[in-house]
Formats: sequence, C-alpha cells, structure tokens
Amino acid sequence: MISYNLFVNANTLVDADDQPNSVGSILAYLPRALQVGVFAPFPNTWLQKLSLPKLGVIAETIIWYIVAPGILLTLLYRRSVQLTITLLFALFFITVFSFVGPNIGTLYRARYAYEFLLILIGIAGWLTFLARQFNKPSTKVITAPKIGNAEPTITQTSTDGKKVVIRSALMVSALTLICSLGFFARDFLMTRWFGMGSEMDSFVLGTMMPMLLVTVFAIPAGAAIIPAYTSMRHNNPESANHLLFSASIAISALLAALAVALFALLPQLFILLNWHYSVAELSAISDITHIYLIILWVGGLTILGNAALTAVGKITFPTMAQLVVPTIAFAALILFGTEHGIYPVAYAMLMGVIANLMLVIYALNRHQLLPTYLSYRFTTLNQLPIQQYIFLVITALSSALLIPIANALAATLVIGSVAIISLGIKVMLLITGVIGIGINTVLLPYFSKLIAKLEHSQAKSDFAFFLLLLTLLSIPATLLLTFLVEPTINILFAHSKLTEQDLISLSKVIEYAVIQLPFFASALVATKYISAHQRSSIIMISALFGLIVTIVVGSVLSKTIGVAGISLAMTLASAISASTLVLYTNHLRHLSIMDSIFIAFNWMMFLTLFLFIHYQLYVGLFITAIAYVVLVAGNWYALINEWRYNEQST
Repeated sequence: MISYNLFVNANTLVDADDQPNSVGSILAYLPRALQVGVFAPFPNTWLQKLSLPKLGVIAETIIWYIVAPGILLTLLYRRSVQLTITLLFALFFITVFSFVGPNIGTLYRARYAYEFLLILIGIAGWLTFLARQFNKPSTKVITAPKIGNAEPTITQTSTDGKKVVIRSALMVSALTLICSLGFFARDFLMTRWFGMGSEMDSFVLGTMMPMLLVTVFAIPAGAAIIPAYTSMRHNNPESANHLLFSASIAISALLAALAVALFALLPQLFILLNWHYSVAELSAISDITHIYLIILWVGGLTILGNAALTAVGKITFPTMAQLVVPTIAFAALILFGTEHGIYPVAYAMLMGVIANLMLVIYALNRHQLLPTYLSYRFTTLNQLPIQQYIFLVITALSSALLIPIANALAATLVIGSVAIISLGIKVMLLITGVIGIGINTVLLPYFSKLIAKLEHSQAKSDFAFFLLLLTLLSIPATLLLTFLVEPTINILFAHSKLTEQDLISLSKVIEYAVIQLPFFASALVATKYISAHQRSSIIMISALFGLIVTIVVGSVLSKTIGVAGISLAMTLASAISASTLVLYTNHLRHLSIMDSIFIAFNWMMFLTLFLFIHYQLYVGLFITAIAYVVLVAGNWYALINEWRYNEQST
C-alpha cells in the first residue's frame, strides 16, 4: 500500500518511511497506528494546501477533539461491559484500517462508522457530566419577613446561587458582545465613509484623553462603592441610598475638576505632545475632546447608578440600557452621513450616554434606590470608600499604562511593530473585555452580599468553586484559540499588504497574548473576592508588579525575539499578578492549600500543553492531554462531592 501510494503521488501519505517487516515491528507500530487512526489529520497539516473541503475536514476534526474527552467522562460515570466491548470493537477496526491504509484521505472515510461510535460515547459523557452539574433538585425558598424599612431577603442554597451567577454572567457577556459589535459597526461605517484621513484621526485623538480618565477615575468608583453599599443596605437601606447620593456628588465633583483641568491645559498638551497637525485639525481634536469631557462627567454618574443596580440583583438592566449608546450613534451616521463631518457622531454619543443615564435614574427610582429625603450632611467622608477607591484608581492606571508602554517598546523595533502590537492587544482586549465584564458585573455584588450577611464560610466555598471552574474552562478554550490564531490570521489578511513576516509576527503576538487567559480569569475572580472584602491594596500591588514585569521583561525579550516578546512579557506579568492574588487568598486562609496546588498544577499542565502545540510535538501533546483530562476528571469529581456535601449541610 505504501509503494502504491508513492507510485500515484498521494498527497496524504503518512509514515511512509516506517515499513514494519516482522511481527515485532508490527506490534511496535500498532500504538502509532491507533494514534493516527483516531486523531489524524493532525493540526500541523491543516494549513497545507487549503481548500474548501479541507476546511470542512478541519472543522470536523476540531469538533472531534472537543468531543473526545467525553469518552473518559463516560467511563467515569457509566462504566459497563457493553460500553467496554463497544469501545474495543471501534478502536480495533480503526487500528486495522490505519495500519493497512497509510493514506489519511482514505482512512478518513474508512474509519467513519467506527469513529461515529466514539463520538456518540463522547457526547454521552459530556451530557452526563452537564446533567450531574446543573440538573440537581432545588431546595425550598425561604422568604424572610419585612422588618421596618428593610427589604425582604431570599435565602437560596449555594447551588441555586451559583446557577444564577453563571446564567447572569453569560447573559451580561452576550449583551456586552452585542454592544461591542454596535461600536464596531459604528467604527466600521466611519472608516468606510471618512477613510483613514484627518477626520478619523481627529475623532480618535479627541476621544483618547477623556476615555482614559473614564478608565482610570470613573470605572473604579463603581467597583469601590459596591461592597460598602451592599453592607450598608443589608442593615439600613435608606442609609445606603444616602451613601450612593453622596458618592455621586463626590465623583461628579472630581470628574468635573478633571474635565475643567483638561479643558484648560489642552493647548499646552498639544504643544507637549508635538502632534504634527494643522491648526484646523487641532481645532477639530479640541472640539471632539470638549464633547467627550461632558461624556466623562455623565459616564461617572451612570457607572455609580449601574453599581447600585447590580448590588441589588438587577444584573442585566445596566448592560441592556447601555445598548442605547451605539444605537443612537449608528442612527446619526445613517441620517447625516458625511454631510457635517464627524461631529454628528460625537454629539450622538453624548445624547446616547445622557439617555443611558436617564434610563439608569428611572431604574433607581423604580427600585427605590434613591433617598426619600435629603439631609444637610448626606454621608460623612469616613463612610465613603475613599481608600479603596484610591487603590483601585492606581490599579486602573497601572493597567491603562500597559498599552502605551507596549507601543513605546515596539517603537524601538523595526517599522510596523507598533501597528502589530496595537492590533494584537486590541484582539486580546476584545476577548478579555467580553469575559471580564460578565464576571465583574456579577461576582462582585454576589460576594459583597454574602459578606454583608456574614456568610463568610459560604463566600469562601463559592470563591474556590468559581476559581476552579473558570480555571478548568479557560484552559481548553485557550488551547483551542491557539490552534485557530494562525489559520484565522492567514485567512483574514490573505490579500492584504501585510508581508509574510508581518503575518508571522502578528500571529505570534496574538498567540502569546491569548495564553494569558487562564491567568486573567483566575485573577479576575480573586480580584472580585478581595474587593468584596475591601482589601484593594493587594490588588494595587499585584497590578504594579505586572507593570514592572512588562517594562523589564518586555525590554529584554523585544531585543531577542522581536515584537512578540512584548506580548510574551505581558502574559508573564498577568501570570505573576494572578499568582500574587491567589497566594494572598491562601495566606488569609480563604483558599485551601489543596485548591491552590490544584490551580498551580492546572497552570503547569496548560503551559506544557501549549509548548507541545507551539513546537508541534503531538505525541507529547497526546500523552499530556490524557494526563490532564484524568486530573480534571478527578478534581471535578471531588469538587462535585464537596458541592453536594455543602448543599446537604445547608
């Protein structure tokens, strides 16, 4: 068969140099025949001679790779003699076809009936696993009587609470993705109509500084107020309403002062930045900046209102209300086009954020989250979480500085490096943004509510659960993304002006950035839990560690492996920040040593799998993947048993 395939110049011949000629050599080759029969075509051949049918084969193979671990789950949950016979039957004939026919194209068709049995068993395993997780009988709901002005509270089991959190996070992430696509549609339409000329430069540069202030000063206000607001609301709802009102006045004053300062210093900033634009272009940048300074002030109030709504369980409304902003901006583009330049879009954004604020105020009033009377003192300064806010501002500033630092490091390299690192970071921010907003919006109010009710034991248990859950889910998702990065980049930029070296560099930048996802997910859960305990100083320290590592390691790696080294340094910084937060929760004894060890093992196995993928060592990848699946299955089993025990105790 090998000789015949060589004679007809078959394109998908495998192991042509390995020709067993004795019983011993045949037996030695059988494990390799099983590996080829079950898992071929391997990822290192996917991009060779791409065609439409081959894309279908690649898609089917990816689905099979996702389904395959379910076989181990079936063996874990539904072992039987019949299942064992079926598996041996399918694997035996797949091995025979693989040994006899050394052509993957022929094997792909011949094995299908037997592989279909494996697919059915794998899907059965995943369905059994999901059913055991989410189809548990719910316990009764106990409604507490209303006392004075306090709201009635609903006590749920830990299982029900986790389900609500997971559903809410998925809903918020989906709505956030829709909102992001709305802004992308706005930018796409603007790019098509205005091109890449001075008008788009004016719009982007005009929004840059106000949006930086939103990131550094406005968004941390929402994260800082939720724990204090939730704790106060548990004891006295009216006092919590006054706290929200006082915080709104404080953040309004701060943002107004920042807006006035930026308005006054804008001409000097233009001189300092030495932008090479004409007087008319600088005037347009100033006009857009002035509009966005009002957006900055309105946005701060909206963020605080959204924080109060999420604290009382109104999770999805803030994200749904935010959809009005890209909708109005997109409508302005459709109505006015290029007739009045970029100004209609800027004014539409202002109208959108004002409409968003009106919706938030309506929701606050409807749910009785505004004070019924106004006192002269409002709230004393020591009741406002000023210290936590300062820590979170420094944290946000450290994160915001990562992008300009990465651009500055890339500017010292070959031409085009800045554009490559910028595009790579944008792709990563899109992924982390959608995931992060869902987790941020849901977990911080959830942990804050448990701590306000003094349910510390439950908070620790749920923190460990969500930390382990996101660790286990993020690792296979990340590995799948690393497989898809290079072919996706090649398809998207197939007929662009990017050179082959540009495509390689961009693929490596995104690939190295993507591998920070498991660390990012763990750090995000730990950050929300620590913030709920109002211990934001350690969050600040971990962010500063990450910033320092990015600068130092990025400076070294960028000189050795190019622009991809900057991306790798940012990933290393993310891993160090996540490790710092996890170790801190272990130090406080809020996370058990065994859970910490399990997370560390997961990270080590993940990095090992990534290295095998990166260097295309698929035998090692196969063996390590089996070991990892066994590790995950065992720990899932332990985690589920602990969950059931806690539920029975409750």
